[in-house]
Amino acid sequence: RASSSYLARAEELDRDASREESKIVAYYCRQYAMDKGLQLRDKGDPAVINKFLGDLINRLEGDKAKFLAPVSQELGKSTVTQFALEVFDKADQEDRAGLANKNTSRTFYAASLFFDVLHQFGSLDVEIDTKRKYSKWKSAEIIKAIREGRPIVPGGPSEQEDAAFAAELANLTPGGPEPSPAVAGGPGPLAGPSGGADAYGLPQLPSTPAIQPPPVYPGPSAAPPAYQPPPAVSPVAPAVPVAPVAPPPPPPNMMRSGSVTQPKMNDAIEYAKYAIRAIEFKDVNTAVQQLQQALQSLS
Repeated sequence: RASSSYLARAEELDRDASREESKIVAYYCRQYAMDKGLQLRDKGDPAVINKFLGDLINRLEGDKAKFLAPVSQELGKSTVTQFALEVFDKADQEDRAGLANKNTSRTFYAASLFFDVLHQFGSLDVEIDTKRKYSKWKSAEIIKAIREGRPIVPGGPSEQEDAAFAAELANLTPGGPEPSPAVAGGPGPLAGPSGGADAYGLPQLPSTPAIQPPPVYPGPSAAPPAYQPPPAVSPVAPAVPVAPVAPPPPPPNMMRSGSVTQPKMNDAIEYAKYAIRAIEFKDVNTAVQQLQQALQSLS
């Protein structure tokens, strides 16, 4: 179920054959759905989940082969980001123009899912994460207003609700429950230090005791003994120099890292990830195929 929303968005994008971007976004929606499925393998029937993941891997391989050109991680991230922002802007413009309806709520919800998909590329920046959380909140708020029969207020909450809105956004997580329309109260005041503090709120340090000068060394009480020469030491024969051992030559087929382009490295990394996922649910044949393709990308 955690993957179904992302797979539904991918199926919707499959109907748009006019844009290459739709194919790329659908591909990464399915890949994110597979990641979510791997995280929930222990919570369902292993046989059913393994078949689902195996079919999904085969679908991903088939979709990737249909791209007009190889898609790197950087291109995939930028394409999904731009697409998610376009969907968000469409819903936001409708809302701020006073034209929000149930379809606007669905568009906000879809934008939030596309923003979720970006988690597979790493941590989201502040602007993207804020729009992701706002999309989830606004989608739920529009539906709530429709059900209660009250007007849909364009934009975000009023200034009086900013503190509650910030607390609500902080509680939203990818794939988590839908937000409630309002959060009562806000965080309490921060507790200060338990001990004394200076004008900047920093705890005071205990006073340092005065440093006492070191005692004066009185010197020897008697004259030092007469000087005795050290015993004679027999000379040591010089060590025989050892010729340095030359390192073994590298294998003839070893390639230098500089001879492989970055796009090929990215492809190899992606194939290796597929292989790992296949190994996790014991699909040896798929794992071997993915590893062979990773090696071919580096050749």
